[in-house]
Amino acid sequence: MDPYLPETMAAERRRDLIAEAARARLVALATCCRVSALGRAVSRVRDGWRGRSAARGAACCAPS
Repeated sequence: MDPYLPETMAAERRRDLIAEAARARLVALATCCRVSALGRAVSRVRDGWRGRSAARGAACCAPS
């Protein structure tokens, strides 16, 4: 058995774990910052409601 094999295997495993963690961070970043379909729908409804309220002169719904 090669005397350096365990160290080599451990180094490869560490590299794999670091790469996997980096991919997981990228996925988490991409999914947390992306607006979901529900979020987009809610935003459109809020914008529409705000526009209709402002047209009627309602100050309570004006953006702050």
